[in-house]
Formats: sequence, C-alpha cells, structure tokens
Amino acid sequence: VVTGCVPGLVEGGHPAYPKGEPTWWPWRKSPGISAAASPLRGLTLDYSAFSLLPDGGGNTNSDAAACVVRESISLAADAQRLSRMRVELARVAPLFVYARKRPPAGVPDDAFERLRKTLAVVLRVHTESMAGMLSA
Repeated sequence: VVTGCVPGLVEGGHPAYPKGEPTWWPWRKSPGISAAASPLRGLTLDYSAFSLLPDGGGNTNSDAAACVVRESISLAADAQRLSRMRVELARVAPLFVYARKRPPAGVPDDAFERLRKTLAVVLRVHTESMAGMLSA
C-alpha cells in the first residue's frame, strides 16, 4: 500500500469463519451499514476503492492466488479504473504507517492518529449510550 501498488487482498476463505464473513482489515467500513448511519463515518475505508478483493470463500491458496492474478490482468486492461485506484491508494496510504510526529492539521492521519480518533468516537458513543440507560 505504502509503495503505491494496488494490493490483491483475498476476501474470506478461513475455515474458522462463516462463508460471506468479511475480512476485517484496518479501518475497513462495515459492509451493510450505511456510511451516513455510522458514528465512524469519515474514519473508515472502502477497500474496493483501492484494492482487488477476490473472494477466497473456502478455496485453496492456489485458487485464491489465481483469482488475484485474473483480477490483476483485468485491472491492467482498464487504465481509468487503475488510475482511480492509485489516486485513492495514495490518499489512504498514510493510514497504514506510523509517523514519528503527530501530523499537523490538514495533513492526512497516520495509523496512530486514526486509531486515536476512532477510539474517541467509540468512547463518546459508549458514554452517550450509558448516560441514556441511566437516565431512563
């Protein structure tokens, strides 16, 4: 991600999880939850915008690898899609590294800053939920 290569990430495929269970990569947007309804809006990522996501649903590693290769060949033939993915990849790449210093305002978050913001939202939502339960 940090070097600008569009990643090929195999979706699912681990026998310990039910078929169709999404793979939970860092900052991944929850499938099926509208971005507007999520308290984490603006803090999560749509991985399909910057990576190839072939379904590994119970297949062997060689099947999954072949799927990534097919997706890569397809992407190479679509210059506009590849360009859009690379632009999005450049935008999200800082979220996968830790900066030495806290990023100044206006600079994209690094992984630690995004974690800090995410935990602040989770704490706020939990606190509001508890306050509502106690006042009822």
